[in-house]
Amino acid sequence: MTTHNGNAQKLPDVKKVLGNPKITFVLGGPASGKGTQCAKLVEEFGYTHISTGDLFRAEVAKGSREGAMMKRIMNEGGLIPYQLTVQVLINALIANPSKNYLIDGFPRARDQAVYFEQVVGEAQSDLYFNTPLDVCVARCMERAKTSGRSDDTEETIKARLRTYEEQSKPVVEMYAKFGKVREVDGSHDTLTVWKATREAMLPQVSWIVGPKISGKT
Repeated sequence: MTTHNGNAQKLPDVKKVLGNPKITFVLGGPASGKGTQCAKLVEEFGYTHISTGDLFRAEVAKGSREGAMMKRIMNEGGLIPYQLTVQVLINALIANPSKNYLIDGFPRARDQAVYFEQVVGEAQSDLYFNTPLDVCVARCMERAKTSGRSDDTEETIKARLRTYEEQSKPVVEMYAKFGKVREVDGSHDTLTVWKATREAMLPQVSWIVGPKISGKT
C-alpha cells in the first residue's frame, strides 16, 4: 500500500485476525439518520458500530499530520483518500473484533468500495437511508447549533451533499445491481424510521412452494 505521503505501508491481514465477519455498510447523506439508527441496531442486535466520521474526528483531535489533512478535506466537504480511509478503518476493525459490523458512512466512493473488498472482503449488505437533501440540510443546520463540529457549516454541508450526490450515490447503485441494498426512507421521525430499519435488518426469508416436479429445486 502507498499512503498519501508516498510511504509504502503493509496492511495487516484482516481475514487472519478477524476471520470472516458479517459486514453491513451504512450509507446515506449527511444527517440522514445513520448514526441514530446504528445506535438502536447495536442495542437490539448487538452489532459492533464503526463510524468513519468518528474515526476521522478522533484522528483530527490527535493533532497528527494526517489529522490536519483530514480536517482540511472534511471542512471542504471532500473525501479522504481511499487508501488512508481503509487503513484507518482496518485499524478500528482489528481494535474492535466482532462477528457483525455496521460500518457507518462507508464506502463514500467506488474506489473505497473496491479497495476495501480487495484487502478486507465483501460486505453482505448495504443499509441505505434515502433521505431528501432538503431534510438533510435542515437537520445539519439544527445539529450545527450544538455539535461544535468544524464541518457543520452551511457551506461545508452543501459541499458534502454535492460530494454525496456525485460519488456516494453511485456506490448504492452499484450494490443495488447485486441485490445487496436494503433501503429505508429516512425522512420520517426517529421511531418510524427505526421500525423500517429494524424490518430491513431482520433475516430475509422466502418460502418456495409448489407441487412435485414443479421446478422448485
